[in-house]
Amino acid sequence: MKQKKRVLQFTNLYLAFTEATEKEDKETLNMIEDFINEYQPNLCIFTGNQIYAEDNEKSLALYQSFLEFMNRFDIKIATTFGNRDAVSHDMKSELRKMETKISKNYIEKHYSKVVNHKEAYVIEIKEQDTLLHQHYMIDNGIDGVIDQAHISWLKDVHKATLDQYGYVPQYNFIFSHKPIIEIENVMRNMTAHNNDVSNSEQLLSLIKELGNFDGAFYGNVYDNDFSGNYQGIDLNSGRTSGFSLYTNLAPGARLIELDDGKKYTHCIVESKEDDADELLSEAQLMEEIYNL
Repeated sequence: MKQKKRVLQFTNLYLAFTEATEKEDKETLNMIEDFINEYQPNLCIFTGNQIYAEDNEKSLALYQSFLEFMNRFDIKIATTFGNRDAVSHDMKSELRKMETKISKNYIEKHYSKVVNHKEAYVIEIKEQDTLLHQHYMIDNGIDGVIDQAHISWLKDVHKATLDQYGYVPQYNFIFSHKPIIEIENVMRNMTAHNNDVSNSEQLLSLIKELGNFDGAFYGNVYDNDFSGNYQGIDLNSGRTSGFSLYTNLAPGARLIELDDGKKYTHCIVESKEDDADELLSEAQLMEEIYNL
C-alpha cells in the first residue's frame, strides 16, 4: 500500500555561526531537528539563504557546517540558493561541489541544467519503477531571474518524462527562492515586496500550457507566508525558518503532504520557541555579524 509522502520546506535559515548569532543559530538548528523528529518527512527542501555569507571563503565554511548538520539525519535533502548563500554567481558551482562531496543524503538530481551558474534539476519520487511525483528545483536566487533556457528546459523535461514513462505523475511542483511576478496578483490586497519577485513573466504561462503543474513554493519573503491560487496554480510563500532575522511571524516551515489519489495538502508549522519580537532586521543582522 502506498504511503503518504511528506516534504518539509525550510527557507531563510540565515545561519552565520558567529558569536553574535550563536543563540539564534542553535535555535534554528534545534527547530529543524524537532520538526524532522515530529513529522518524519521523506524529504527536506531548502529554498535559499541557508547561510549568510560575507565572502567566498566564509560561504564555503558556513555551507559545510550546514551540510554536516543535516548529515545527522537519515532524511533526503535538496537545496536551491538565495541571494545570501553566495556573494557571486560563480561561487555556486563550488557550493554544489561541496554538496556532492560532503552531504550523505543529498537527493539524486535528474535533468540537471546549469545556466549562468544557476542550476535547475528535477527530484523524482518513485515507488519501485513507478514515478509518483516530480519536484522542479530552479535557482533564481541572486538576481531573481529565471533564465530563458530554464523556461525552455521545463518543456524539455515534460517531453522527456512522457517519452520515458508514458504519463505525467500526479503531483508536480516548482521550488525556487524568489516568487514569480504573477504572485503579486494573489497578494495584491496584502503587503508585498515588489522588488522580491522574479521578472520571468513567461513561467506561469508555460506551466499552464503544459497542464501538469499543481503549484509553486518559494522562499525569500520574510514577513509573509501567503498562499493563494492564481489561474489554477497554487502559489505559496514559505515561512522564514531562521531565528536571527526579523519577522512578525514565528520561525517555522511549510509541511507538504502528498497522498496518492487525493488532493495534496500543505500547512505552516511553527516553532514552539517564539522570539519573533526580539529578532533583527537584515541590516541590523549585518551590523551584528560584521560590525559594519
